[in-house]
Amino acid sequence: MDRKTKFFIFLFLLPAIVGLGLYAYYFSGWNLSISMTNARSLIFPAKFIGLGNYWRFLVDPVFITVVKNTAIFTVLFMGGALLLGLLFAILIDQGIKGERLYKVIILIPMAMPMVISGVLWSWMFSPRMGVINSLLRVLHLDFLTQPWITSTSQALLCVIIAYIWVFSGFVALLYLANIRSLPDEQSESARVDGASKFQLYWRVIVPQLRPATVMAVAVLFLNSLVAFDLVWPLTRGGPASSSELLGTFMYKQTFQWNFFGYGAAIAQIMFIISVVVMVPYLYRSIRRR
Repeated sequence: MDRKTKFFIFLFLLPAIVGLGLYAYYFSGWNLSISMTNARSLIFPAKFIGLGNYWRFLVDPVFITVVKNTAIFTVLFMGGALLLGLLFAILIDQGIKGERLYKVIILIPMAMPMVISGVLWSWMFSPRMGVINSLLRVLHLDFLTQPWITSTSQALLCVIIAYIWVFSGFVALLYLANIRSLPDEQSESARVDGASKFQLYWRVIVPQLRPATVMAVAVLFLNSLVAFDLVWPLTRGGPASSSELLGTFMYKQTFQWNFFGYGAAIAQIMFIISVVVMVPYLYRSIRRR
């Protein structure tokens, strides 16, 4: 490779290198330094307080609620998206007519900006004028109407449903691509042995979908940990913190109450959780392959 070619390769890679260095390393280090101060603004000087903000989060009265909500949200969101995505993938794999159209339809939710999705779902779940309750009233099923996002017991469930709707199409295409990449010989052998379609998928195909599952779990987990842009227009973490997640709690502390140091500490905790969970998971998954 001559010097001119190396120069052009470096030139094309330079924006990515600068972006990675700026956003992944510089700002991460900057956030870590801010998290160890009592900063209330990005302009005025702040005092170094060490791990004070981290301890403050652990003793915060809302800590248990936020962690519990985030854990429930993560488990149900990931489980629902994986299951629904797998079902969509199996249905599309049956060779139905208009397969391309169905692929586009299930990807539309993820193609939409999350804020717009949040607004749409807030209209759907509105207790008085929402689409769901209005439809139930039209069908004379008033007894089935619910308070939805205004209920402390249902708000988090509404957020979970909205997130499953957004990400299930992405999971479906991951699984579908994995299914289509499997050798046909195994499926043909199972059919010759008299396996039904259910047995074919359950015993032959699904056990071989580990690569798609690894990728899907990684993407879903990271999105559940930083969930904010759909939650905020939908419930704003309420009512009474019933749908408060780490992302919304960090936003409120940082930009509503101007506790920049405290918000940076919460963001750092979110980063640590993602590393602690995902690195061993991905390492073990790669080792098994």
